Amino acid sequence: MPITSRIQRGCSFAARAEGLIGFAPHAVGISEDTWAVSQTAHNAMAFGARVKFLLSRAFWHKIRETWSHAEWLASFPRWSGGYLQMMHDPIMQRINDFGSSSVFAKEIRANSGRNFLTAPFALLNILLMPLAILLDLAPFVQILVVLWKPMGNWIVIPKTLAWLAAFLFYTIISILIGNGGALAWLGSTLGLTLLAAVLVQGAKYLRFRRELGKLAQEAERLLVASGIEGKAAQKLAREILQIAGNNPAQIAASLERANVPLEKRSALLHWAQEKLGAALREPVQDLPQDFSFQSRAISEFKRAFVLALLVLVWFFIVPVPGLFVFTAAEYRISVKMGAILTGMLSAIGVVLAGFWIGRVVQWLDREGVRDAGLRPRAAKAYRAFESLLALPNRLTPQEISSLFALFADLKTYLDQRSYAYAWRTLGQAEALLRASQPKH
Repeated sequence: MPITSRIQRGCSFAARAEGLIGFAPHAVGISEDTWAVSQTAHNAMAFGARVKFLLSRAFWHKIRETWSHAEWLASFPRWSGGYLQMMHDPIMQRINDFGSSSVFAKEIRANSGRNFLTAPFALLNILLMPLAILLDLAPFVQILVVLWKPMGNWIVIPKTLAWLAAFLFYTIISILIGNGGALAWLGSTLGLTLLAAVLVQGAKYLRFRRELGKLAQEAERLLVASGIEGKAAQKLAREILQIAGNNPAQIAASLERANVPLEKRSALLHWAQEKLGAALREPVQDLPQDFSFQSRAISEFKRAFVLALLVLVWFFIVPVPGLFVFTAAEYRISVKMGAILTGMLSAIGVVLAGFWIGRVVQWLDREGVRDAGLRPRAAKAYRAFESLLALPNRLTPQEISSLFALFADLKTYLDQRSYAYAWRTLGQAEALLRASQPKH
């Protein structure tokens, strides 16, 4: 492929677009993997080969990811920065954006790259969110820090109970309505009552922003009546609105800076503290004051319960037949709904049982009985390796290098719970250690 403009003169389009550059096996970019794949694909197409991009699986690891899990997190900024670097590189532009790949392959690459290109803007949006809230540029009026208090793995308990409660609620209503008569009225009343309670709770502050706008207009009118000009009154009203809920004492300072007459100032302060402050503090006062584990669990239960009601309402409204008939040629097979549910629940139970049995088997394989497990034997072998290192000239440099590599792989396999590979690596290390033991 002619790279310079002088060599491009007189060249055909195929030579300019698909000509061979001759890339080396190793790329020079930060994200060397994707660079190397693009360059290898371009080399193959230049020789007339048909290139396919497929997914493959391999068991491997990098040395820098052996000793610390934090190295895995460093790959994300490296990939994002490497993609931007690849976009700016003139050679990579020639083979990627203006190369011989199909438009579909280019679109897939660009679509994946947008994730990295939008990351700086997403971070900027997160960093500027508090300022946007203060300047009323965002639709949020506060940040519920209590929602950031994690419960850890215990959060599955209130969420599971909430989904079970929603399922039980719909089941009871379905049974009551199905029986007809007074029970049907009872079931309908229970369903409508819960629906009304959820709607009332959800729409409690539906008019809050509208009422807040009315209070801002009222504050502006009071300021105009106190002798403040229109634009200045509008700006001061917004300032009072922002500080009335948090620090009402600053309102007096704001009114003094705006040269509001002293005789008008006391009436404005009284209105801001009593009416405006009460309206702004109402949502905060409704929040639970006890930020304990119990209150957090109740909050998670309520949120999961409402979500479960919305998800499961589809199964409550849409009628489900009690008998399914499957037709295959001249044969028909009928299955009852109860049998299908029993089969699904049995399958879920078998999967969960298999999961926990697998965890127990893995624990026994790793810990063992009486120090016969993988981890105790690995620790014993490493102590033997350290004792041999203390002896002069007991191990050759090649043996030391091999043992270090084996123990590095062993640690990685243990962290990845690849115990079959770990046992194989441990056997190799133990065999090498036995061959290096002093002969008596």
